[in-house]
Amino acid sequence: MNLFAAVMLFAVTTNNVGFMWVAIEATTIVSAILIPTTLTKNSVEASWKYILIGSVGIAIAFLGTVVAYFGFATLVGHEANSLNWPVLVASASKLKPEVLRFSFALILVGYGTKAGLAPMHTWKPDAYGEAPAPLGALMSSSLFVVAMYAIIRWKIVVDTASSDGFSDALVLGLGLLSLGVGAFSVVIQRNYKRMLAYSSVEHAGLICIGLALGPLGVFAAVLHLVNHTAAKSVMFLLAGDIERAYGSARIDDVRGLLQTMPWTGGLFAAGMLTMLGAPPFGIFMSELALFRAAYVTGSYVVLAATLVLLAVAFVAFIIHMNRMLYGAPPDNRVTDDTPAWRVAVYLGVFAVLVMLCIHIPEDAARLIRMAVEIIAV
Repeated sequence: MNLFAAVMLFAVTTNNVGFMWVAIEATTIVSAILIPTTLTKNSVEASWKYILIGSVGIAIAFLGTVVAYFGFATLVGHEANSLNWPVLVASASKLKPEVLRFSFALILVGYGTKAGLAPMHTWKPDAYGEAPAPLGALMSSSLFVVAMYAIIRWKIVVDTASSDGFSDALVLGLGLLSLGVGAFSVVIQRNYKRMLAYSSVEHAGLICIGLALGPLGVFAAVLHLVNHTAAKSVMFLLAGDIERAYGSARIDDVRGLLQTMPWTGGLFAAGMLTMLGAPPFGIFMSELALFRAAYVTGSYVVLAATLVLLAVAFVAFIIHMNRMLYGAPPDNRVTDDTPAWRVAVYLGVFAVLVMLCIHIPEDAARLIRMAVEIIAV
């Protein structure tokens, strides 16, 4: 777990695209080892599936990186630190847009696999469903952010080289597809951890849509990334508490959650409402900002499609949540053994999410604005 955290931190702090690729590849290896902590056929299968699909994706990202580098070396020459981000961005206007477009398509597919964008998301429900709760929390929050970071970094280079909107169209298309796949997959889920995994696919789509809608959309996407990271990590930890108490991750096996586990059940309900974008939680504000960006940029079809797909997910989540919260508890005695200190941590995170809806602290808003200035070239 320490190594997993270390390579993720290295991926977002290194200034070199090659080292970043190595670090993201390392995240696959070290996290896959942890998935079958509880040794079962399903957990081993999920681990191997994650390794195979993740490795193919990261290989495609490597190919895209190599194509971009050779395009750079051919036109600009072998400069010192040519694989560093500032050098790439400064030289982007000299590069051939066609080469960078091809390179970005490969990179988007490659790192999009790590982020769980549809249709490269197939490893995600299995890995999240079988991973221990702390690992699921890290994968659904931090690892997802690392993969999106790599995509955003390369998008900046492509947008600097060409302003024809190619990267926006590509990201928008994958975003809408991910939103649709995530929303309709939630409808048919029978496992609440897999349901949360498909929710991550859905929210990855929302972030990609925001990245394609100009500065206002980028602001919404970055804010959504922050909100989703906090909310989803808590949700997987709560799901782990419920699974430990009920001995099952099946929705049908969890009944009377509010009666048997009042604190955990109440927080789980609050988390579900958070993921649905209900006020007074931060995701409500970031989704509202996304809708505003779509309206201001005249992307009415995108706005309508997003609202319809979110409505589908909303109804499905409410139905699944009600089935878990209410009803007669199982015959075997279920006790809420979640420690008080952990409940206090959960409450602290929800307090932050409420604050991000009501008022974004000036320091946080300034950091988000700085990110928008860099990304929205």
